[in-house]
Amino acid sequence: KKRITAFLFILVLVTFSVLNIIQSFGPIQKTLASADYHYSEAKELIHELDDDINEHVFEKFGFVEAYGYMQSLMWKNEENNFEVVKDMEGKLHYTYFATGPTDTKDLSDRVAALGAHLDPNTKLTYVMTPDKYVRGYTQFPEGIPYNYNNETADGFLANLKQDGIDTVDLREGLLESGIPAKDLFFTTDHHWKIKTAFWAFGQLVKHLDG
Repeated sequence: KKRITAFLFILVLVTFSVLNIIQSFGPIQKTLASADYHYSEAKELIHELDDDINEHVFEKFGFVEAYGYMQSLMWKNEENNFEVVKDMEGKLHYTYFATGPTDTKDLSDRVAALGAHLDPNTKLTYVMTPDKYVRGYTQFPEGIPYNYNNETADGFLANLKQDGIDTVDLREGLLESGIPAKDLFFTTDHHWKIKTAFWAFGQLVKHLDG
């Protein structure tokens, strides 16, 4: 059985190696044809060949989709040791294990020191951007760690207000913005969508005008 398993493993390995060579042969040939075969350019050439091979893996996206499907079959809602997790709506979040909010007093003191060095006619305003974990909407499955980002932001803003620093908290009113909560952020990364950024721009203008 061990020999059969080893033989099948080697057979699959060789088969995929040949298929990968066929898949990436054209790009590799183009890179070699346009390469400057000088010693100083050797590192760059190796880097380009490596990119050619990695970008032209046989059925690359098929393997990615298959991996994602296997993860869903196992009801797995995390990746890379809980660095990236999936909420109940299927959106991805960066997170980490935490026991409570992070102390931000040192950071707020630095912002206050910056304000103290500004011209008296210059107003300092700190803008707090929304977190993808929208308070009152986002939910994590059981067992997924929460990083207390919102609570940390609350403490930071409270410290700034104590120091007399003007703040704009764009987390407030986010759910009343008229944008469906599911459309505030992209599904697979932490960036907000264009319409969310435009709403935030409007909130900032209103604050500055007021």
